[in-house]
Amino acid sequence: SCGYTKEELKPYLDEARALGMEIIPMFNHLGHASSCRGKFGKHVVLDQNPKLSYLFNYYGWEWNYKLPEVKERLRGVRKELMELCGEGKYFHLGCDEARNYMDAEYGYSVAEYINEIQAELEQDGRRAIIWADMLLCREEFKNAPEKTEANSRKETADALVNTISKNVIIADWQYEITADTWVTSKYFVDRGFDVVCCPWEKVGNVKAAFRNTQNLGLMGEIHTTWHTLYATFPSMVYSGLIMWGEKNICGLDWVGPKMYSADLLRKFCPSDGSFEDASWTDKTVGPAL
Repeated sequence: SCGYTKEELKPYLDEARALGMEIIPMFNHLGHASSCRGKFGKHVVLDQNPKLSYLFNYYGWEWNYKLPEVKERLRGVRKELMELCGEGKYFHLGCDEARNYMDAEYGYSVAEYINEIQAELEQDGRRAIIWADMLLCREEFKNAPEKTEANSRKETADALVNTISKNVIIADWQYEITADTWVTSKYFVDRGFDVVCCPWEKVGNVKAAFRNTQNLGLMGEIHTTWHTLYATFPSMVYSGLIMWGEKNICGLDWVGPKMYSADLLRKFCPSDGSFEDASWTDKTVGPAL
């Protein structure tokens, strides 16, 4: 099994909270409704019960969010995850790469859907977080100095940006940018949104995210790991060190973050004494500084 029961997760959640951490629940509310990588065609729900296909659009990639039943199911998911994760101020709704919602009609409709969820979350003292890419027009950012993730047509992006509540936090995921200030983050800040920027596996991108956060006065950073946690855990540790001001440590090479994160991995996922299964594999050498 690739999953964990709530009972299995509880000790880790309890420890995180004991260390003063807030656990932010996340569940995809639009695109990535398969809860699996699209390129493999797997689907957590439909592979077990194809009769539920009416809950989704485009063969399962996106939620059919206009259905009252879908809204009620997702409302139940949010409630369950908030109870599991404990008290907090945020809930991440995902909403990236929903490329089949591309015209202005869908833009306004999706914005109203997100605002509806935001209003419900406010009753629990929380704010929604959504990914930025569907609020960015491909054409407007295609000539940006560095590759940017922008996945909407102009009419869709404009409808979303102009309609979504400013209480919703924008998570600007940009995995190639190395500039000190990200044009996408500035775009959202200039329009009155609170923004977190999101790097991934490349150290130059991680360092840029820190500088971008400082230069634009952003709320902070979400370091993404995705299916590559086995390889990007060192990058996540490195990112945390930078954000928490450990500048001397961050001036070192990859040995420190890699060995520290491997030590955590041994505790979290024991190898049962198998050297081959322990720590990082030989292919996860990590990006160069």
